[in-house]
Amino acid sequence: MSVAIMPLHAQKRGAVPEGAASAPDRPLVLQAQDTIKTQFEGKLLNKTVCDDDGNIYARNYVFQKAVDGTLQQIPIQKIKPDGTLAESYRVTDAGADLSADDFFVSNAGDMYVSASNSKGENFLISFASDGSIKSKTRIERDGMMTYQVAIFKAGEILLSGTEGEKGHTPFAGVFGTDGKLIGKLASSGDEEFKKAAEAGDPNFAPQSTGGYGNTSVHLGEAAAGSDGNVYLMRSSLPALVYAINPRGEVLRTIKIDPGESSMVAIALKSAPGKLAVVFRERSSGGHYGVGGLVRVVDYEGNALATYLLKGPQDLGFFACYVPPSFEFVNTRKDGFNYRTKAEPR
Repeated sequence: MSVAIMPLHAQKRGAVPEGAASAPDRPLVLQAQDTIKTQFEGKLLNKTVCDDDGNIYARNYVFQKAVDGTLQQIPIQKIKPDGTLAESYRVTDAGADLSADDFFVSNAGDMYVSASNSKGENFLISFASDGSIKSKTRIERDGMMTYQVAIFKAGEILLSGTEGEKGHTPFAGVFGTDGKLIGKLASSGDEEFKKAAEAGDPNFAPQSTGGYGNTSVHLGEAAAGSDGNVYLMRSSLPALVYAINPRGEVLRTIKIDPGESSMVAIALKSAPGKLAVVFRERSSGGHYGVGGLVRVVDYEGNALATYLLKGPQDLGFFACYVPPSFEFVNTRKDGFNYRTKAEPR
């Protein structure tokens, strides 16, 4: 399957903090158990997520809109468990010049979108259940390109992205409900990624973007934990996952190694007491092959399980983790997206 996750570039093995999670032996294979055709058509952009009711949220990748600069104004679509379409969430309803950088859905189905405008101003948009705008909060951090957003239980906002010259510097911070910075994350891992990008390492500052950005951030993902913390993944090799509290402090750093130097972490999901990270092998042309694996660890980084992704058809984007089931969404030849539930066998 050809998917749009931009920019696409595998990371190299590098210096990361201690605390590795070793993988259990004899990994099981994730096999498709149930597939539902949805009414949602078109290629998918970057990620999918779900809520506790089994609704999945996704948005399209449209080449022409990528060319004209309006790709991130495409609405986010809610897809019901039976595959029918529900509400859509349009960031432009909060401002015609806004683009949706990332989105977060709470377990209860509350939608939050991190957005920015042409002036480099950042906002958090929250939506009501019917897709209408509930609030628009100005984030006091201009010039940051946001790639991850997550909301803590009391409403604090985690934003992660890149800033500085050529966007090489990773940033992550927790903001209050008023948009003011509570705490900026300090991480030796992020410092290493910054240095690598500044040095022109193509594994961190890809040539496809003219050396702009930092792929350790671009390919990352954030998820809220049942313990009240947020877990932020940096897509290095091994992957780094920061456990962050509502004050913006890094409580611990978890290192998760896929055991394969050609694989890169591209998705993170949380279940009560557990984290699941998907690693995929990048093939030629910037797309991912059919194979891959999932590492599951607890919130302390202790390895729990390893699952292989195999089969004649790619399972697609990792959308939901409700142990023992994993749910994926992919676009098939008929142009429609399919929900596939997979379990270890």
